[in-house]
Amino acid sequence: MNEFPKTFQDWVTRHISDFNGCNRYLSRWKPSVKNVCPSCGLANEDTKHITRCKDTSRTTLFMEGIEELRSWLVTNHTPPHLASLIHTYLSHRGESSMESLTPPHSPYLTLAQAQDLIGFDNLLVGRLPKVLINIMSPILTLRNQRKVTIDRWAKDLSRHLLLFTHRQWTYRNSTVHYKLSEGKTVAEHTMVDEQVRSLLQLSPILLPPQHRYLLTTENRTTLLQGTTSAKQFWIAEIQSALAEGALARRMKRIKCRRGTIRVRRNGRTINVATLLSSLNPPAVEKEKGLKWKKRRRK
Repeated sequence: MNEFPKTFQDWVTRHISDFNGCNRYLSRWKPSVKNVCPSCGLANEDTKHITRCKDTSRTTLFMEGIEELRSWLVTNHTPPHLASLIHTYLSHRGESSMESLTPPHSPYLTLAQAQDLIGFDNLLVGRLPKVLINIMSPILTLRNQRKVTIDRWAKDLSRHLLLFTHRQWTYRNSTVHYKLSEGKTVAEHTMVDEQVRSLLQLSPILLPPQHRYLLTTENRTTLLQGTTSAKQFWIAEIQSALAEGALARRMKRIKCRRGTIRVRRNGRTINVATLLSSLNPPAVEKEKGLKWKKRRRK
């Protein structure tokens, strides 16, 4: 761990203690944060989900990482069958035990049982079973051409596993924080696009006639090919038009007659002020002049 920068050591501590910056924990003290994965949308994004996310791009990154790890194992004198077993186990992403992936009479059956006791997540933070060290120690002793000791081999493997997990975490954060264009992140661009697609399903009847051009086919094509800022302006116009249309339909239902309408309540018919009359200030009698007050006193 001393080989890593201080910031990386801090991340390892938070990740192992299950208190990193996932949305499961951020949503507890930030109401604006939703407890979902920013990549695949799955609810309850915790530490384990970092290496289990089924998003297409993150899955591709995961598979590329375990291929690099397999190449490193073979290059550093790991038996091909053992490297393939570790690769297969990692490719199942914690959904299968290593023992179930190991043939019954395999010499690595004991290793598989020991690894299942440690678990998938512990392996990805560099925790290796002691059985693996015992298997590799005599192999490295026989092939000690590069002066590679078992301690150096185990430290390098743990380092590769930690960097592999950190790469998944970094890619996840690029979706949340990295601003591609127009000062917005990928998640913000996606949210605006989803809102636009939802509003495009509206019926033009809900809008006043002068605003129905917003839902025409020509305007829709231009909008979908436009910038995110233009889409946000369009969303604001649609929301304003919807509010205007709702007010117009409400006013049409109200029959205005001298500022009041007759309503039956509790068995009695009473006059109630309409919306138009309630919007106008009441007529207040003006104060009389001083001469009128003097005459009034007489």
